Amino acid sequence: MKTNSRIVGTGVVIGLLSAAGMAWGQHSDADHAGHTHAQPPQPVVIQPAPQPGMLTTQAPSGPPPKIVITKMEHDFGRMSDESEVKAEFPFKNEGTGPLIFKAQPRASCGCTAGTLDKLEYAPGEGGVLSVKFNPRGKHGDQNLKVLADTNDPAMPVVTCTFHALVRQTITIDPPLVGFGEVLMGQPATQLVKVRGPKDFAVTYASNTKGRFITTRVVETRPTMVDNEEGSESVVEFTLHPGAPRGTVQALATARTTNEKHPLVDLQITAEVVGDLQVLPPRLNVGVLEGSQQFTKAFRVSSRTGKPFTIKSVEQKTSTMPGVLMTTISAAQPGSESAYQIDVQGMAPPPGTPIMATLAVVMEQDGVEERADVQVQGVVRMPAAPGAGLPAMDVMPGHGVFQPPAAPAAPARDQADSAGRPPTPERK
Repeated sequence: MKTNSRIVGTGVVIGLLSAAGMAWGQHSDADHAGHTHAQPPQPVVIQPAPQPGMLTTQAPSGPPPKIVITKMEHDFGRMSDESEVKAEFPFKNEGTGPLIFKAQPRASCGCTAGTLDKLEYAPGEGGVLSVKFNPRGKHGDQNLKVLADTNDPAMPVVTCTFHALVRQTITIDPPLVGFGEVLMGQPATQLVKVRGPKDFAVTYASNTKGRFITTRVVETRPTMVDNEEGSESVVEFTLHPGAPRGTVQALATARTTNEKHPLVDLQITAEVVGDLQVLPPRLNVGVLEGSQQFTKAFRVSSRTGKPFTIKSVEQKTSTMPGVLMTTISAAQPGSESAYQIDVQGMAPPPGTPIMATLAVVMEQDGVEERADVQVQGVVRMPAAPGAGLPAMDVMPGHGVFQPPAAPAAPARDQADSAGRPPTPERK
């Protein structure tokens, strides 16, 4: 039985090898018969989507185009800001292949636009690159350009430039009505000149937003505007003494005789302040080490030189470990119109910002006033151990380990320690 099992097992193995050989032979015959193996998947190339206005066809290979432009610069000269102007840049394809613009021209400013009738021009065919310039809102020298991409290898980018000196039809001097700092309880006035062409005038002006400010037209008179005859109207703005402390903002509208600019807006701002001022309002202690002591000072004074007293300096908030110490002294001996306040403290541990608020309580003419002073700074983080030092090998318990010096190479012309002559070099 054992002998028969071995014979059967051997027969199975021989049968499998024979089948494999037949399959290999058939596979080889199929290859010789012209059949090919399955190819690995090829990468799929995804073409980008065409942009709006861009020519989707590629430039044909073959004879190159040649764009020749009659002019590449244009000067509009002195012009008003009221009307749009145009310029043309003629060109011609003097090459032997088609001239293709890849897209409509692009401009360096939103006030400018360039256009082409089409994007492809045959050999010998000409065209025009048209440019429009809207000067509204511009003033003075304007240097702009329009660019177009082509398939001309000698000029892949066409750049057309133009210049204009824009003169504003209506000018406001100053453009922003700023009163600056005004002491509370006191009136203030500002004059603004609104200029325009000859026979121009501001007929009426009033506030459309804001309170505590009145507006009126004082007069209209002839003047010179950019070396030309013009006219200007003087508008007066008055800040009422009852304006509260803080920032006051308003908007006034002036009606003019100019048809294209019938209304002109004027922005107004003022900062109403009290007699007492704190300088600086923010006390910067700089960059400190953890737990480092510091001393800084600020000043409280009267704008008009009137005497006052400082009743207290209270700490409202703080990130520091201890209470800030303050010392009040007269800025000048015997004077009660200005004081210096010294602030002493200790920086918090690294990682904690320096932030504190001091409330200063003052009294003048029986009226109490308050002002907050911000104390701020930075705590420097400690350097990491060994930062900035060269790397060294250290053996435990032996300090710094110095590697041994490399042994010197033995001389070939000397005998070794056993007295044998040196081995000659093998050639």
